[in-house]
Amino acid sequence: MGSSLALESAERPQAFADRCAKARAGRGVVRILHFGDSHLAGEGSSQPFSHFFHTQYGDGGPGLGLPWVSPQPQVTAHATPGWRKSRKAGGDKRMGLGAGYLETWRAGEVAALEGKFSRFRIYLLDDAAGGKVAVTVDGHPQGELDLLGPSGQMAMLARDLPPGLGSRRMEIRTTRGGLVRILGVALEGASGAIYSPLAFNGARLSWTRAIPDGLFQAQMKAEAPDLVILAFGTNEANEPEFSPDQYRRELDATLARFEQAAPRAALLLVGPPDGQLRQGTSGSLSSVIAIQKAAAEARGGLFVDQREAMGGPGSMESWFRQGWANRDRVHLSATGYQRLSGLVLAGLFAGTSQGGPGPKVAESVPESHTLFTFRKPDGGILITDDPGKVQGQPGEWVRVMP
Repeated sequence: MGSSLALESAERPQAFADRCAKARAGRGVVRILHFGDSHLAGEGSSQPFSHFFHTQYGDGGPGLGLPWVSPQPQVTAHATPGWRKSRKAGGDKRMGLGAGYLETWRAGEVAALEGKFSRFRIYLLDDAAGGKVAVTVDGHPQGELDLLGPSGQMAMLARDLPPGLGSRRMEIRTTRGGLVRILGVALEGASGAIYSPLAFNGARLSWTRAIPDGLFQAQMKAEAPDLVILAFGTNEANEPEFSPDQYRRELDATLARFEQAAPRAALLLVGPPDGQLRQGTSGSLSSVIAIQKAAAEARGGLFVDQREAMGGPGSMESWFRQGWANRDRVHLSATGYQRLSGLVLAGLFAGTSQGGPGPKVAESVPESHTLFTFRKPDGGILITDDPGKVQGQPGEWVRVMP
């Protein structure tokens, strides 16, 4: 990668911060796609991020999801019995960005959802045996899509609706037999932050490369994210035959794919937390973290080291004793994830005109416990409850969260 591209990429965090400011002023939306593994997929794990973005920059709507397959905050979903849910598709990788789809082959089936939105995009799959769908919102026709076409291409129906204060009901009805596969639905308001967590247990970053390139590119370009957060690494490091060289190649190829699909988006890599991995070889977690950090720096992206914030290698045991981690010594408790969310957000806005994260982040941390944020000369961020840990080290205090 040339230095000019790295320089251009390095400007994206500030551009993202500027778009956040515009969203807060009611002048448009800012979109965040947050891909991750079980550390993000757990109940309540993504809530601190959603709470921060929505309270700081306005609630821009539920975002991208597939609520019939995975629960989506602010959305209720119902489907008739003829639909089939697929999560982490096996042989057929023609799936949505959330690693799943909802499909049927029968006419007369209905997939309905309810939520607050004034703009929507529905992503579906064209197929040589494709069916046909009609879409209504609150009973008003929004359009039809004939899905009979070249197999594997994306079909999309997008509409802007009159502003509304209450919940709306969308129905996707199959009007002709044949394959109808829903890949995802994006629900948005007129302004504010649109935060979309896309995660599942056991996920590895490589699953995003399993989606056929044309289908991946089409969905990403339609979403046009302002920020892409990639939070993986635990499952990769837990592989018995983990190879640093192979992981480095796979990570570089995956980041290049994201950069091509979302050229204006800022990139944030979130390193895995500390953990007592049962299958990984000694040092594999350290290798994953080092490779991620180097890759982020090479592409002008941001990197947050969650293990360092926890206290470094071996800190998981201390977190467990304090009730901040689960018995498996791999996953954190709800309180633990709330604490680390402050780290990620501090690293995201460090060095931009937005400064550190606003006071809303502190609301997710128990008031009785003070956390200190320290930025090292190399850009690394450390959040600790013991400021003595960094005494005498070069760097600067960024923030105190009471």
